[in-house]
Amino acid sequence: MFWLEAVNYLEHYGLRRLKDKDGVYESIKYQHSWSAVSSPVSFRIQRHSDHHAHSFRPYQILRRFDKTPTHPYEYILMLWLMVCPPMWFLVMDPRVDSINDAKNQKKNPNQWNRAMKMSEQDKQNHKIAMIYFAFVSIVFTYITFFLLWSNEDKEMVKTMVQQGVNIFNETIIGKVIEF
Repeated sequence: MFWLEAVNYLEHYGLRRLKDKDGVYESIKYQHSWSAVSSPVSFRIQRHSDHHAHSFRPYQILRRFDKTPTHPYEYILMLWLMVCPPMWFLVMDPRVDSINDAKNQKKNPNQWNRAMKMSEQDKQNHKIAMIYFAFVSIVFTYITFFLLWSNEDKEMVKTMVQQGVNIFNETIIGKVIEF
């Protein structure tokens, strides 16, 4: 249940529908949800904005729009950002501010869709996010390999890696040397 709500949160973070003078919210359109960078893991969930704009369109033919609000990374990485709120806010708040400024006809160079170029702030935030992703990967690799696996599992992995290195050396390196 947590992950379902987590995805719902990241798909709609910071995007608001405006009310008219009668207190009625505007119709749901593509700009009321975040799409994401494509990933083989996400099975077209990255086309979320088309789902909002055309709710009756079958899942299999959802389209990608370049001018919809778009996450900078695929869903799995966005979930990793979300579980560390300072990182989430660092990456997402400039995008939300840029969307709100665009609605109010204010200039804001920060990227919020695929049609825009990255600003200097976007580039800096991207570097910080890449460092975070590398750190998280290293920590979870360490936890998985050194803390959760038994000694027998570690020996089996070492043997498999050594066999892979041997095969690589015999086939690829051997061919290069022959050439």
